[in-house]
Amino acid sequence: MLKIPGLGPKRVKLLWHALHIHTLEQLLQAAQEGQIRQLRGFGEKIEQKIIETAQARLTRSRRFKHAVAAPYAEALARALGKVAGVDQVTVAGSFRRMRETVGDLDIVATAASGDAVMDRFVTDKEVKEVLSHGPTRSSVVLKVGLQVDLRVVPKESYGAALVYFTGSKAHNIALRRIAQNQGLKLNEYGVFKDDKPIAGETEESVYNALGLPWISPELREDNGEIQAALAGQVPKPAPSVRSRK
Repeated sequence: MLKIPGLGPKRVKLLWHALHIHTLEQLLQAAQEGQIRQLRGFGEKIEQKIIETAQARLTRSRRFKHAVAAPYAEALARALGKVAGVDQVTVAGSFRRMRETVGDLDIVATAASGDAVMDRFVTDKEVKEVLSHGPTRSSVVLKVGLQVDLRVVPKESYGAALVYFTGSKAHNIALRRIAQNQGLKLNEYGVFKDDKPIAGETEESVYNALGLPWISPELREDNGEIQAALAGQVPKPAPSVRSRK
């Protein structure tokens, strides 16, 4: 649900508590029944956008082979990297984890101004439909049917955002559990001790703050990689997509 434009963690939490919504299907049904507009902070406009986007995402259940998605991912990364003021661009998500198929693409970038890079993103020649367009987050659907989400984050949060948006969900949950056990808080903005940021600019800093070495994206599936890292036995990483500067 976090991939629906307009739904951040706070709104998703509210939907869960107020309407017991756990899935995209439940979200669509509640919106169609007019339940969401009744919640504080929503309204008819947001509800209609939820309906349109949820329907589109449920219709597009197709997954793309990594090799098919790669040319689009790499072309977009190159194009965004050339925008004035853009410092770093990385394609994250299951694509960066080198999964055999991907459902969509997540791109994370840092830039002096989000407006220029977002304008370039939503006007790319491969874009068929713009789902949302904002200064820090935009979503589009390419002509081939692949959804792409772009997030522009502060430089000091780039590494934390990469960890978060690369996933997997299970790997991230395991990392947050380690952070909690150490009295720390981990999210897409960084690692915090008593609300004071102590890491986040690089992935290495995030893992090191948790007492771990950097773990290759290809291994981040919560299949024993964290235990291996804690034991100093992290396997040698395979080639992966790196940041474009």
